[in-house]
Amino acid sequence: MEENEDLAQYSLDNDKILLRILGLLLALCTVCGVGSFIWENIRGEEFSKQYAPWIAPLDTAIVIALMRIPSYIIVLNTLVPISLYVRSTALNEELGQIKYVFSDKTGTLTQNVMVFLKGSINSIQYGGNSGSDEDIAKSPSKSVDFSWNKYADPKFTYDDESLLKAVKARDPEVDKFFKVLSLCHTVMSSEEEGKLTYQAQSPDEEALLTAARNFGYVFLTRTQKTVTISLLGETEEYEMLALLDFDNVRKRMSIILRCPDGKIRLFCKGADTTVIPLLNDSNPAKLDATLDHMNLYARQGLRTLIIAGKEISDYDYLEWEKIFAKAQLSLEDRDGAINAANELIERDLDLIGSSAIEDKLQDGVPETIANLARASIKIWVLTGDKQETAINIGYSCKLIKPRMEVLILEGDESDEVKFEIKELQYRIDELRRTAKKEGVDAEFALVVTGTTLRFALEENLKHAFLKLALQCAAVICCRVTPLQKALVVRLVKNYKPNKADDDNITLAIGDGANDVSMIREAHIGVGISGKEGMQAVLASDFCFAQFRFLERLILVHGHWSYIRMCKFLRYFFFKNFAFTLVQLFYAPFCGFTAQTIFDPLYITLYNVVFTSMPVMLVGIMDQELSVENAPPEVYEVGQLNQLFNKQAFALSGFHGFVVAAGCLFIPYQMFAQSINIDGLDQQSMYFIGTAIAGIVTIVVNFQYNIEKEKVSKLSTLTKTLKAPLKEIADHIPLHLHHGHKGGHAFYATKRQQSRKDLHGRVSSAQASTRGYAFASGEGYGRRMIAGGEAMVQIKRQDTRHLPSQIVDVEGEDIQLPKPSNVRPRSGSMRSSTKRAQASRVVNVD
Repeated sequence: MEENEDLAQYSLDNDKILLRILGLLLALCTVCGVGSFIWENIRGEEFSKQYAPWIAPLDTAIVIALMRIPSYIIVLNTLVPISLYVRSTALNEELGQIKYVFSDKTGTLTQNVMVFLKGSINSIQYGGNSGSDEDIAKSPSKSVDFSWNKYADPKFTYDDESLLKAVKARDPEVDKFFKVLSLCHTVMSSEEEGKLTYQAQSPDEEALLTAARNFGYVFLTRTQKTVTISLLGETEEYEMLALLDFDNVRKRMSIILRCPDGKIRLFCKGADTTVIPLLNDSNPAKLDATLDHMNLYARQGLRTLIIAGKEISDYDYLEWEKIFAKAQLSLEDRDGAINAANELIERDLDLIGSSAIEDKLQDGVPETIANLARASIKIWVLTGDKQETAINIGYSCKLIKPRMEVLILEGDESDEVKFEIKELQYRIDELRRTAKKEGVDAEFALVVTGTTLRFALEENLKHAFLKLALQCAAVICCRVTPLQKALVVRLVKNYKPNKADDDNITLAIGDGANDVSMIREAHIGVGISGKEGMQAVLASDFCFAQFRFLERLILVHGHWSYIRMCKFLRYFFFKNFAFTLVQLFYAPFCGFTAQTIFDPLYITLYNVVFTSMPVMLVGIMDQELSVENAPPEVYEVGQLNQLFNKQAFALSGFHGFVVAAGCLFIPYQMFAQSINIDGLDQQSMYFIGTAIAGIVTIVVNFQYNIEKEKVSKLSTLTKTLKAPLKEIADHIPLHLHHGHKGGHAFYATKRQQSRKDLHGRVSSAQASTRGYAFASGEGYGRRMIAGGEAMVQIKRQDTRHLPSQIVDVEGEDIQLPKPSNVRPRSGSMRSSTKRAQASRVVNVD
């Protein structure tokens, strides 16, 4: 659905351009229709008497003018580039105009290689040193020896011997902690070459299970009804009664087991925001200590989970099982009924402890984020982690800079969120005024919790929340669901303070199934092929292995794509305007009869053959700057859409207008009242049309050299062809110059291969203001500025070769009879009488 909306929006943008061009086309055709009406009233009757008599009452000036309008729509239809009908380049254009990047954290910014590092069990910290953040960050060099455990994973290391001592002493709370880790999961096991291996859906589960395995709580196998573990060398089998699976809304999972002692127990692990409300009040001091430990872990960037459980009586379980079975068979809102049933059993839990897992940043993430920020791209991190963990990662990856003011939005009620938004907005305004007085810039980072986000996205608050967020250089949303990720992206994407504003082009990047909705909602989706499966990759437009490649995708290829597309569009409009407007300027010369000056074959091949190469070179090979010399700041031209807008479109049209005028009127003045060496007329419509077609083709192709910045292959090709091109240029004939008044006015040519003489002379006594000079090659005649009557006298020896050398010849008088078809002509362009009768092309002298 979101993809269809994006395509519809892009199609609407294309339609605006298309409608403007169609409006211009209709306006030009209407002008031609009015011109036809005027011409028919002035000259039409005289013309009709000689060539095509009117048939009353159909042939009237108004009827003919109305018929000319659709005719000119056909003639001038090339004004509309065909690319606007079939173009699907939104992805390439948008890649160079990104303003916001939305990123997941785990597996996207981090390596998604999880390692169990610390734990809090019964108010006691394990792993590292206890105390301050600095002390906890230090790890002793000595690692725990797990050689006694045949199932131990040799890759796992731990630095706190006291936890192993508690395990061997069978501390009841430590025993519960590791039993939850080894039993509450969906991992499958197998043996390969005598080694136990696990296949986990998420790296978190595998990390926790590996830790339990090394400490002697080894998950061995599972069936549909049982789970078997090895507990310090002794095998225990548990009957699985129910599995309450994890999802992105619950953010927890639970398992109900009948233990070997016959008792029914529920084990649960999950995010603090969802598990803590389910705990009983039996030991508030233990809860406070555990929360303090979790906050310490979070400030170190560790991922934390709450571990809890409880014992269930047989009666309570049987009553709940009936409700749960009924919910599973429900035909209406089955998921809601199951969740409601789960909440009935997942209550009054006993707190066991918490776990802390380390997930390191990927290589190059801080540098990538810093360069994206230099390009004025704002980065939002949408994560399911705890608030303190998200903030710590923000500092680690340089998303949050030391000089930034961190604003936290964490209200639990709608009114509270509304008040906090106003308070933070007032704070931003005050800090900006203070910074302005001090001559510095104020930067802000906003941190929002998932609970707060639920209220902030409500209809009455979302615009105030967005206004606040858009003033911040970085935004972190923590403990958010996949649906909330998509809603945040949609909110930013659709925000337009003014209708005339450009879209906020968004990019979303993630690695897991929980990022798919966010990826599909953004204009551009990028998938990270990591440990979370291929769902994000399959839903994305681009995919790669690490976040750092995003910098090259956006700042290099995105910028190049935008530059190429803008040049392509400007060039395409220019060459179509230059070609089409020639036909418009020719309209007065053919009496506004919609006669084309170009040969139909040339019209067909103009875009396909004659002008296709520059378009392809600009669109594929052009590079504004090299990768090494492209600072991130140049990316802003795409964000501001500076290279293709209404002004650029109008300039391309005006450029084409000027070129079209020059390509028509200059050749017209050159060939008017001219004949060739045989005395044949050179001012026919198709002769001049062919000349104009060649000039237009050359001009629009050379325009590419102005547009291009760097085309290495084209430069190499030019150097390779330089010598052959120079050789060809040496054989191009030179134009003849006009003679002097009253003197010998003929210029002849001489070629090294052929020494035959050409002599000609125009008698000064017979010369007039309409004199003619001739060259040896066909079509190289040119009118002279001289006096007297035009009597042509020429002796022609050889005209098979093009001239290569101009020689001033004072030849003797040779009288030749004047060709019968040579006569002075007026300065108009017209075809033969036969063509004029067929197409109503007229002489408008």
